[in-house]
Amino acid sequence: MSRLEARIDGMTCDGCARRVREAFERAGAEHVEVDWQRASARLDPKCANEADLRYALSDSSYRLTGLRELIGPQRPVWDRPFSAVPGRVFLLLSLKRGSSTAHVTSTC
Repeated sequence: MSRLEARIDGMTCDGCARRVREAFERAGAEHVEVDWQRASARLDPKCANEADLRYALSDSSYRLTGLRELIGPQRPVWDRPFSAVPGRVFLLLSLKRGSSTAHVTSTC
């Protein structure tokens, strides 16, 4: 999954931005950048989904009011290291004469 932009209400200072960043990181997001003046955060969700991010803010005065995927130049999935494709399930198939083996794995 590519980076996400979250719209967040209730932030008024750098301390608010720090608390939102820490909450999203506890929820499983990575590379979280919060801008309280724009009321937004950019993040790599890793294994966190929208419900996880909303729950991370549920005990605070901050509210997640929107979430969108950022569109930009990205390498195709098959060109990224396995660990850089969070939340994806891969089927690895090894074929040899007379036999086949399948392995299913996930990064989350």
